Amino acid sequence: MSNQSKSSKSPNMPRSGKDDPIEFSAGFWVMKEFQSVIAFRAYESVVTSGESRSVKQLQNMAFEKYHGDLNNADSLGLAKKFMLGLEMFDGIYDTEDDPATGKSKKVLKYILHLNAKATIVSDPNPQANGINMLTLSANKKSDRSIISGRTIWDMGKKVEMHGRKVLAYVMKSKYKSGKIPSGERWEDYLKFCRYKMYQDSIQAKNKNKRKATDDDSSLGVDAEKCDDENEESSVSLPSGPITQDEEDQIIKDWDNDFTFPGYMAWALWGFIPMEGLEAYKACCFSTGDNMIGKKDSSSGRRAVMNQSLQRKSSAAKQKPETFTITKEDVSAISGVLQNTVQTSKHEFGIQIFERMLDEVNKEEETWKALVLARPEVFDDPTAFADWYPFQRWKAAEKKKENILKEMHGFGKNFLHGETAASAAPSTQKPSGSLSFTMDDDVHVPVSTVNVQEESENAAEDASVESISVGVLSSP
Repeated sequence: MSNQSKSSKSPNMPRSGKDDPIEFSAGFWVMKEFQSVIAFRAYESVVTSGESRSVKQLQNMAFEKYHGDLNNADSLGLAKKFMLGLEMFDGIYDTEDDPATGKSKKVLKYILHLNAKATIVSDPNPQANGINMLTLSANKKSDRSIISGRTIWDMGKKVEMHGRKVLAYVMKSKYKSGKIPSGERWEDYLKFCRYKMYQDSIQAKNKNKRKATDDDSSLGVDAEKCDDENEESSVSLPSGPITQDEEDQIIKDWDNDFTFPGYMAWALWGFIPMEGLEAYKACCFSTGDNMIGKKDSSSGRRAVMNQSLQRKSSAAKQKPETFTITKEDVSAISGVLQNTVQTSKHEFGIQIFERMLDEVNKEEETWKALVLARPEVFDDPTAFADWYPFQRWKAAEKKKENILKEMHGFGKNFLHGETAASAAPSTQKPSGSLSFTMDDDVHVPVSTVNVQEESENAAEDASVESISVGVLSSP
């Protein structure tokens, strides 16, 4: 039985149906934003773990990661780590002196919340009206029961959705290299992200007549109030295409504290994470096939799988490349390869095997990420036996196993002197055929070269002898 089913309220929280409103200096919207940041970290940790559980079990796992073990007072869940500023939350607070008490206090960095109306302090005492276990765990403003695993799961997915959207803007910008351009700061990069999301929200509101604000309600966001506050100091949006320099100037002049749901999570672990938190960068805020997805989203899990399958299918349909080289080129290539093999055949062989392993490892990780993104596969693997990504993952594992066996046998043969004779210089006339072949499913940058020799009589009439080079491609 999970901790969630044992207790739905923290031991020090009242158990009545409706409680006194929770006091928080920055307001309820910011309180729910902090909860969504922690929820996203719990959600991503569970999804990327590869656990083969039901959705309900995965939600229970997210619940325990968020709250910790409710039966152990010393347990450190993500909520408590947020309050203390530990691990993936390290560096989110500045230490300042409190002139009223003469003691130091931990103040949340302004860049992470952009709320000019409040100084947000981390203090375990609820009377401080700051960040504490009550504000980080309470379900609603007037309901102090702790948030459920399902709510945590939904919050995490919502943050992921907004993160994916801003990632798309970043990948088309000057920040797509993952580095801050010379002369700019990390804060400038975050301002660009906020501006793009602000622009997106205005365009969506004008098009859908604020229908999109329903998506924010599940995060506890008062979207209408937020929009009103953010539009007070906004600048007009460009009506047509503009140059990079023009957009840079618009963003520079843009004076707005607008933030989007999940902004803090994006700032901490996004495409360019906060300094010191690079090791905690969220995988779904990165590019590649290993991103976590949402079922019915054009940028979600199903779309990522379909795009990957389309790339594989397109590669399989490509015709082998062909080109012609002269007989002198063949002789030169033959001499280089022969000298390389004769000089250090064992080292050459090991290098080939290592390249094969590198390629098959990449293939295995690609398909494995797609399979692990669907936990239901492990509930009944037989039902997915014909699923293409599952088949490709298993095939990659088998190829890797075969390569390791061949590599072991290759080294063993050298130890027993079985290849000593072949390592000696050959006295036989070259057959004119150089062939390096391997399983077509392995992506190895080694070509199969077939040299088509003419008869001795026909060779006198030919001015150039051609060969055909077929480049291996993956199905």
